[in-house]
Amino acid sequence: MEGIEKLLDEHIRDIMQASGGDWPDIRKEITIATACTGSAQDILTVVALQRVLRNRKMPGIRFRYLYNCEKQASKRQWINALHKFFQAEFDSPGPADDVDDDSCLPCNFEDMTKLHTGFAKCHMHFDKDDKGKPVCRLCPVPRCDILICSTSCKDFSSANPQQNGKSDLMNDPKEGGSNSSKGGSNETYYGLRNLMQKQRIDVVLWENVSEITKQKEDQEEAIFDTMKRKWKEINYDAQPHVVALTSLGLPHNRNRLVAMILNRHDPKTFDLSARAMGAIFDRFRRLYQVCERKHGCASDFLLNDTDPLVLEDLKNRQEVARVRKKAGYDQNKAITACKSCLLYTSPSPRDATLSRMPSSA
Repeated sequence: MEGIEKLLDEHIRDIMQASGGDWPDIRKEITIATACTGSAQDILTVVALQRVLRNRKMPGIRFRYLYNCEKQASKRQWINALHKFFQAEFDSPGPADDVDDDSCLPCNFEDMTKLHTGFAKCHMHFDKDDKGKPVCRLCPVPRCDILICSTSCKDFSSANPQQNGKSDLMNDPKEGGSNSSKGGSNETYYGLRNLMQKQRIDVVLWENVSEITKQKEDQEEAIFDTMKRKWKEINYDAQPHVVALTSLGLPHNRNRLVAMILNRHDPKTFDLSARAMGAIFDRFRRLYQVCERKHGCASDFLLNDTDPLVLEDLKNRQEVARVRKKAGYDQNKAITACKSCLLYTSPSPRDATLSRMPSSA
C-alpha cells in the first residue's frame, strides 16, 4: 500500500502542476465501480487514493467504491479478502445493513451480462436457504459515476489462434452475432453497453487489446470503430488511447487500448457541457502522459525459477501436457511452451532461445 500511495501522491502532484498548481474546487462524493479488470487491486487503488487526498488535506472530494464484478471464483475470493481487510475504510451502508457484519462492504458480483437487470448474484452478501445454508444474495446494482471496465478480449486478441474475424462479430447476440458464447467478447461488450444505457453512467474507462483499432481485410471497419458507433447510438462519445505498458512502469512489451467514454447526453455528477468533448479528450491524453514512468527489470518483480510456487506450477503444467498427449497433443512442444512461459515469469537463469523476457530486463 505504501508504494501505491506514494505513486498516487506523485501523480496528484504532477497533475496539479500540469493544471497550474491548483486542485479543482470539487466538493462532492464520486462513486467508482470496477468490472472484468482481471485484477484484485481495484480496491487497493481507491483506498490509497482516498488516504492520499486526506493526507494532502484535500477533503472536498471523496471517492467511494461500490462494487466489483469478477467471473473467476478464485479472484472473487481474493477480492472478498481485500474488502474485509479494508472494512474500516467503508462507512456507507450496504444493500442490507441490518443483515450481516459485511453489509457495509462493496458487492462482489459475478456476471457482467446481468448487471443491467438491476439485481445480480453477489458473492459478498449472503442469505440462508430453507436448510440454513448460506446462498448468494441478489443485491441491487447501484449506479456509479465512474466505471472502470475491461470486457473480454479473447475473441480479439492475436494471442488467440482461433479469434473470430467474421464481419458480424460485433452484432448483438440477440440479433445473430457470431460470437454469442458465454463470456465472449461480444457478450461482455453488450453487457457493458446495456449497463451504460440503463444507468447512464457518467464516465467509463475501458481497456482492451490494441488490435481492435486496426481494420482487417475482411472487415468493413475496425472493431473499435464499430464499438464507437454503437456507443454513439446511446449518446456516448469514446476516445481511444493506445498505451505502451513499459511507459507506465511495467516490464512488459505490450500495447493496450484504453478508452475514455463519456455520457454527453445526461450526466448526473460531472458537468461535461463546460468544455468541448475534444478538449476533455485532449486533457485525458495529457493526464496519461503525466502518469508515465520508466519501467524496471522484471527480475525485480517476479519469482525466481527455483521458487517452490514456480516448481509446483511447472509440475502442474507437465501433468496437463501428459494428459493432453492422449488427445493428440505433442507433449514435447507442450512442455517447451510451458518452459518458455516459466522462463518469462522467472528470468534467472535465462535461455535466449526460449525466454520471451524483454531485452531491457
